[in-house]
Amino acid sequence: MSSRIIKAGMLMYRYGQQGLEILLVNDSEEEKNWRIPNGKVNTDESSFQAARREFAQETGLEAEGKEFIPLECVQCGDSEMEAWAFENEALADLPLRHILKTESPLRLRRKHKMLMEEGAWFCTKEAIKKVFPGEVELIKELLEILSDRNQAKYI
Repeated sequence: MSSRIIKAGMLMYRYGQQGLEILLVNDSEEEKNWRIPNGKVNTDESSFQAARREFAQETGLEAEGKEFIPLECVQCGDSEMEAWAFENEALADLPLRHILKTESPLRLRRKHKMLMEEGAWFCTKEAIKKVFPGEVELIKELLEILSDRNQAKYI
């Protein structure tokens, strides 16, 4: 039986000028490797704990919301990823290029190898074009969940 690398991620969203917007991070100056903040789950933590830890490490922000929506586990390359979505209306506009003002970005990147180079909000249509195929499924699932909830309000 082959063991799979398990990753966990947090998909932060908001309703902005372009409708539903998703926060994506890019960890490379040269290339545009946009993705949902995620990382490996350690043996001493739950997937949810890992997702929150990775989100904080990569963005310098805490994953805080009224509700965390569990999403289906998806295949991302050679690993499986569990993810949760949460809304954050209060976060100021991005791109975020200054992470944790108390330390220099270079020093932080050395501490956390995968710390994002930048983060930005993308409308769902653009986000789907930028992320890996497995992450596309997470965005589509979130769209479906939010659409169902919106329709239920009017029934």
